[in-house]
Amino acid sequence: MSYAPISTAPIQYSKASGEPANGYYLKFYVANSSTPITMQTDSGGATSLAKCKLNESGYPISNPLDENTIFIPHLSTSYDAYRFVLYASAEDADANGTNGLPNIPSIQTPWDAARDFLNGVISSADIPFIQSGTGAVATTVQEVLRREISIFDFLTESEKTDITTRTASIDISAKITTANASLPNGGTIFFPAGKYRCESGVSVGKNITWIGDGENSSSNVDYSITEIYKTTSVSGPCVTLSGVNAKIKSLGVNCQIGNTGDAILITGSRCGLTDVGAFNAGQDGIRIGTDAGTNANGWILTNVKSKANLRHGLNISDKVHPTDPDANGGVMIGGDIQFNGVHGIYLGHTWLNTIQVGMSQNNGGSGLYIENRSYNNLIVGGDYEANTVNDIYAGPQAFANTIISALAYSSPKISINNTDCSVIFNNYQLVPGGVSFKSTVSGATPSLDPNTLDDYEEGTWTPTLNTTVSGSFTLVSPTNSMRYLKVGKTIYIEGYLEVSAVSAPVGNLRIGGLPFAPSSTTFSAISFWCDNILTTNAFTAVQGFVANGYVQVRGLNNGTELAATFTANVQVGSKLIIGGWYTADN
Repeated sequence: MSYAPISTAPIQYSKASGEPANGYYLKFYVANSSTPITMQTDSGGATSLAKCKLNESGYPISNPLDENTIFIPHLSTSYDAYRFVLYASAEDADANGTNGLPNIPSIQTPWDAARDFLNGVISSADIPFIQSGTGAVATTVQEVLRREISIFDFLTESEKTDITTRTASIDISAKITTANASLPNGGTIFFPAGKYRCESGVSVGKNITWIGDGENSSSNVDYSITEIYKTTSVSGPCVTLSGVNAKIKSLGVNCQIGNTGDAILITGSRCGLTDVGAFNAGQDGIRIGTDAGTNANGWILTNVKSKANLRHGLNISDKVHPTDPDANGGVMIGGDIQFNGVHGIYLGHTWLNTIQVGMSQNNGGSGLYIENRSYNNLIVGGDYEANTVNDIYAGPQAFANTIISALAYSSPKISINNTDCSVIFNNYQLVPGGVSFKSTVSGATPSLDPNTLDDYEEGTWTPTLNTTVSGSFTLVSPTNSMRYLKVGKTIYIEGYLEVSAVSAPVGNLRIGGLPFAPSSTTFSAISFWCDNILTTNAFTAVQGFVANGYVQVRGLNNGTELAATFTANVQVGSKLIIGGWYTADN
């Protein structure tokens, strides 16, 4: 009779608590029965054991009196499958009791599992997998493979050829929808290079990520290597991000001439676009929010491109006044917004966003247009030029917006129509309701003129992350160093925090160590982007404001504040990107 090992290395057995099953006894049975199987200590069958003891580390030992006689049980190859039981005592094992743990009903031997897989009897769902590293738990090969899939897994050979040759004659909208549905939350769909025809709109309706092969290497070609092609049959948006934390990376949406609607619409909270392009849409290239209302707070755009769209390149507008908008607290970092029919960037009805665009040029209206009732937005940098009407425009009721160091070429191209916008240009232009620039001599006292800029400073500061009651957080270095820009009494702060340790936090979350003491008579909003926050509570937005010397952090659920609950959901690996401004007394 031949015998084979049940594993390639000794198995460590543990209790449900994670502690080694020290002193327990291991016994094998014929699958789905109570018939014991005798184990051998080697393939030759020299020593037979009805049961074996586990040492203090949870490993099987052949001699119960010697902790070091660790071995791998061998079973007869005549068995197709087996089950095993861990017993708390030798007496329980001898009695073949049912109170052991765990009681695994049926496990195939490795040689039979391999045979059945090749013969199609079992699938990857039946093959166990455990990741390397302390604390890793068992799963299946199928579960691991399905965390990231390729859209090609759902396509026929003719459909794949249609895509890779960029012919785009076959509609694959339904296939994309099927692939989305197959993924668990947190999964990824890879879109290989090619052109994907969509005759119906598709939606990223949950926490999954689409990843393409990136943009074309030529700066003169405005399409992506991975391109979703919107046909004229799609009257609404081509791609909608409606799920919380839905993300798209490294692909583009190109629209057939004559189409209507947007290329990309964001309606879910904390959604993101990274290295994404939108071209030739019949309405907006990228739209965040809708007139009917959404929950698109906490969005983040990184290095997006939006060109040759019939209306706006980027439209951030949600609901209609007097209803408060829900496309707030977003961050845009970098972008190429050009040749759009109306405005490059349109802030229609939105609050508390931070925009640091690369360029917004050659648009039919304004490069940046801030509509009435868009409040407390921060615009930092950007090259706004060669736009037909204005490079930068702010409406009469576009209150409390701040524009810092944006480049606009000529005074007639700048139109600020209220006295409540803070406008600081790096080319020293005066604008209606703006600021008076003045060089500050070393040691000079601040000006008492409220319309005179008398201070400018750049630097870094070290933040702290703590709570209003007790407990502490430790931050990963070098993320515990942030930047600031001070212009007059206005301080812009930005940076990235990552938590490396958490110690029993209680109370509301707050960020301390601000570079300048905030004014006690004003309140300022701070924009946030968060990642790896526990989802014990469904947070629809994360917002912040400066008060009592700190950046106060609040988690919201459909407008209801869950401050302390949000603190409890911050864990090791949680990340916060912040950007915003506040005011000091001097």
